[in-house]
Amino acid sequence: MNFFLQNALPRWPKRGILLPFFLLWLFSAPALAGLDQEIKLNCQNEKLEAVLKEIGKQSGLRILFRNADVELRERVSLQGTFALEKTLKDLLKKHSLDYKIVGDQIVVFGRKKPAKTATEPTENVQTQKTEVSGTVTDESGEGLPGVNIIIKGTTTGTATDFEGRYTLVVDKSAVLQFSAVGFKAQEIMVGNQTRIDIMLAPNLAELEEVVVVGYGEVKKSSLTGAVASLDTEVLESRPVTTVNSALQGAIPGLTITRNGGQPGREGFSLQLRDFSSVNGGSSPLVLIDGLPGSLDLLNPDDIQSMSVLKDAAAAIYGSRAAGGVILITTKTGEKGKPTIEFKSNLTVKTPQGMYDQPTMMEYIEMHREAQSNAGEALWFPDDIYQKFLDGTGVDGVDEWFQDKGKNNPRYYFYGETDWEDELFNNSYIRNNSLSLSGGGDKSKYRVSLGHIKDEGFFSIGNNVMERYNLKLNYSYNVTDWLDVDAIVAFERREIDETDESPLQQYQRLNLMAPTHIADGSQYYTWGGFTNPLQLLDEGARRYDNLTRLRTNFKATVKLAKGLKAVGQIGYNHSFDDYKIERPTFERYHWNGAVTAKVNNPNRVEFSNYKGLYKNLTGFLNYTRTLGENHNFGLTAGYSYEESSNNRVNAWRKDLISNDLFALPLGNSEEQFNSQSGSKWGIESYFGRFNYDFAGRYLIEANFRRDRSSKFHPDVRDGFFPGVSLGWAVSEEGFMQNVPVLDFLKLRASYGETGNQSIANAYSYIQTIDIGKQYPFGSGSKTARATLGGLPSVEGTWETMLTRNFGVDFALLDSRLKGSFDYYRKENENMLINVVFPQTLGASAPKVNEGTLEVKGWELSLSWRDKIGGFQYFVTGALSDSQNELTHLGGKDTYNAGLVGTREGYPINSYFGYDYMGPIKTEEELAEFKAMSGVQQNIQLGDSRYRDVDGNGRIDPYGDEDEDGDLIYLGNTSPRYNYSVNMGGSFRNFDIALFFQGVGKKTTYLGGQFGAPYQGGAKWYKPNAMYHNTTYQPAEMDGNGNVVKEAREGEYPRLSTNKGIVGWNWRASRLRALDGAYLRLKNVTVGYTFPKHLTERLRINRLRVFANGTDLLTFHNMKGGYDPEQPPGSALSYPFAKTYTLGLEVRF
Repeated sequence: MNFFLQNALPRWPKRGILLPFFLLWLFSAPALAGLDQEIKLNCQNEKLEAVLKEIGKQSGLRILFRNADVELRERVSLQGTFALEKTLKDLLKKHSLDYKIVGDQIVVFGRKKPAKTATEPTENVQTQKTEVSGTVTDESGEGLPGVNIIIKGTTTGTATDFEGRYTLVVDKSAVLQFSAVGFKAQEIMVGNQTRIDIMLAPNLAELEEVVVVGYGEVKKSSLTGAVASLDTEVLESRPVTTVNSALQGAIPGLTITRNGGQPGREGFSLQLRDFSSVNGGSSPLVLIDGLPGSLDLLNPDDIQSMSVLKDAAAAIYGSRAAGGVILITTKTGEKGKPTIEFKSNLTVKTPQGMYDQPTMMEYIEMHREAQSNAGEALWFPDDIYQKFLDGTGVDGVDEWFQDKGKNNPRYYFYGETDWEDELFNNSYIRNNSLSLSGGGDKSKYRVSLGHIKDEGFFSIGNNVMERYNLKLNYSYNVTDWLDVDAIVAFERREIDETDESPLQQYQRLNLMAPTHIADGSQYYTWGGFTNPLQLLDEGARRYDNLTRLRTNFKATVKLAKGLKAVGQIGYNHSFDDYKIERPTFERYHWNGAVTAKVNNPNRVEFSNYKGLYKNLTGFLNYTRTLGENHNFGLTAGYSYEESSNNRVNAWRKDLISNDLFALPLGNSEEQFNSQSGSKWGIESYFGRFNYDFAGRYLIEANFRRDRSSKFHPDVRDGFFPGVSLGWAVSEEGFMQNVPVLDFLKLRASYGETGNQSIANAYSYIQTIDIGKQYPFGSGSKTARATLGGLPSVEGTWETMLTRNFGVDFALLDSRLKGSFDYYRKENENMLINVVFPQTLGASAPKVNEGTLEVKGWELSLSWRDKIGGFQYFVTGALSDSQNELTHLGGKDTYNAGLVGTREGYPINSYFGYDYMGPIKTEEELAEFKAMSGVQQNIQLGDSRYRDVDGNGRIDPYGDEDEDGDLIYLGNTSPRYNYSVNMGGSFRNFDIALFFQGVGKKTTYLGGQFGAPYQGGAKWYKPNAMYHNTTYQPAEMDGNGNVVKEAREGEYPRLSTNKGIVGWNWRASRLRALDGAYLRLKNVTVGYTFPKHLTERLRINRLRVFANGTDLLTFHNMKGGYDPEQPPGSALSYPFAKTYTLGLEVRF
């Protein structure tokens, strides 16, 4: 096996082997950046101020002067090439000056002079000076570091420190100018003030957002691709337990669905711009600090920024980016004194999306109607039914049965049990996080802890998920030219849950069945079905522990001005262990007699999974500006990835105890074990070139060349290029006088990305299946080996081509911003199963012959403004897409119901009959039954279907000349995804509301919810929506007189006849429901305590808030079904409506 794996992986090329040595060279390379650079001066008797400005211009550092008494008029002469650091020290020392580095600024200030003695002469003071100090904050009250404070009309000034504080000696007549990038400048007259605190408002037109892209970052105004970024306020301002839930509806084009509400098993599915393939790989690649990761265990409080690459921008990630890329950067520390931040919230959860339970009277009436229509003896005959109509209740029923001499437990224990109330409770989420961050001149650090305990809704037994997060970010500036970063993240999730199926039993429950037998000592069971409460209390338990350890080490070397090299090494370890305990328990009759044993013999099962991912990446990044307008950027790099995993499973039965579950305690004759594993690797080269002229004309080209071990050596290579263009129209001269337009940019891109998720590690090699046994012999049977399917020797990458056209704009002083994108995607060589002759004798390999097309568009708008002291915002997003399988190699097999692939239709489409309503007249019945293919025992009230192809028969497929009677009903993909986020703040109060919805969606009722009395099962409870909404034919007496008028209804008549149920509830338009909805996804109201109060407690920030999620839902779904539930999964764990109180403290 090891030999095979070594040969399956791409061989490390010689130039790849040189990479570690290249990184070592980087660590020892000389650097010219920062103060360690040379400058050329040619100054003849010039003022010191002019000389210092020239030094700043050449070095790229900004020179500021801290005090008004700094003497700058002295003359200086310097000619030649000088070392910057030494020149500064010598020059300033000579003039009794000194300097301090603050970010990219050099602050010059005067040295303290000794106090003058009484004998020393004094100058004639013409102006009166005073020392002014204060704090500069933003609108939230946070101190702003690096704010420039200049005395108007001079170059003298200072800059705020890391907490926004400053001190400056000025004339009382001076005017101070406060300015910072992204904020509106202000001027303040000093006068007699000695303390000036000021708040700077953001300048929306000037504020330049930086967006993380592949192997770098770029100003948002310079983007040429379709790249979306998440406002991290979404994560910080409300209690978010998972990143997946926070992203739902937040990014245009990113569709997120969930399978249920069970803690830790929500089953979130991410899809960016629709499907990319029928073979998987449609989910976006998630990179956390540059390495592949997962959103499910990530602590939302650790996220600094998030970008989503949708088009050609993703091409630089090549083979794994067919579904787009999500880039996440986690928080780091900031220089300054240590900051402690603590967040805590408590959430109350209530279940929602439960299907409508009938009352006992509704249940009895529907059951009588269904059995009567089927011609069966009634469970609830007229006389017992009359007891309920009379209101005599349970006592009357017991008396009736005693008179009849019956002792059937169905009646003996008659009562009305609210099983929803018995099975489900409200529950809680406890979420706490703590972080410590800070730094000095050389280093920055951040340590964070997180813990969440999410309890489920089941009223009995443990049903809980706990998640633990520990993360360390550390950065160290070794020299002026070398920075190193280390990230270590520990994530663990523990789930304690049932391994039974209580929700399925819950749907089957008979309302008259009690929870326990008469004396209350045991759970009651009936009709061969298990009590769901007993399953939770005495049934199987599953203990699942998932642990991940992510380590990431990076070094950045500044080789020269604008040139840096980055080397990164990462290891991701995964451990997933679970244990299942299946004790034996007994079912009890109404009188306490044991009717059966469940899980007999008992059993224990163990599974152990270990995974290891390795990544080695190195790249060079060069940026340069020529003249004033020509800006260049170049990136080139190499990457090697390797992933391996191993899983071991084992179980034993017939353990000696129902309380001790360990393998050695089981029967050695009743055991099983297995092992599986795989390994793959990718070797990659990538690059990017970008250029812009004066921020007006933009171009970017990138590529990636991948070589994957998952394919045959002859077809392993894949090349994925991308190019994008941008035109900032608003920068043109002819656009300068447009009054309302602040920014307008047009974009276009073309890119190719790959999909290697389509293949397993050994699809190109002939495999042998040894997991089966011969059907004869005793004891441990002999294993047998069989050949697997034919290998896919020529199967290779699927390639997704993406074309994107977009526009970005800002209007009305940038208060209104927006973007629009139209795109087309095409998978031009999708792996598919083609039709081979049946004489092939083996399963055929897939070939790259299929095609898939996707068309869609995205729109996002935002408005931010203020009215007096009230600041507010409204943002909205709307997107739509459609996919079509344009070629499947001649294969066109399909069926009624859900069809994964059919040529000419979207992936996962529904097909069914065209339901025309119940048959209402004898004429309709006779005419319909005369058609071929119609079930002959149907009656009035049963379903009628349209003869679509007009051939006189009801059949699904027709023949060579006919299409059959199945019609397209829709597909699983939601359309017109939209969201609206609005909020505001006034003084210390803030509020935010988030709406999310889907404009068009088909939800198909399937499984046990496909029909009332599915399969003729009399014990199933019909949904309450069928009560008095089904068609019921008129009742006649023996003389043909109408005793009861026919009841009109949109649904066919009820029946417990299996054949009739199957006919009436065929896959048809009747079962395809409108799943469009609008949901109030999130509401948050918060209050931040004033700083003058919190500072007394040495607290920098104190905020309390209340939050609610999924509070309101508007939809057309009937029966209590939640429109967000996946199709056919009405038995999924219910979603939660939550109410939260929270606290945020920063010290």
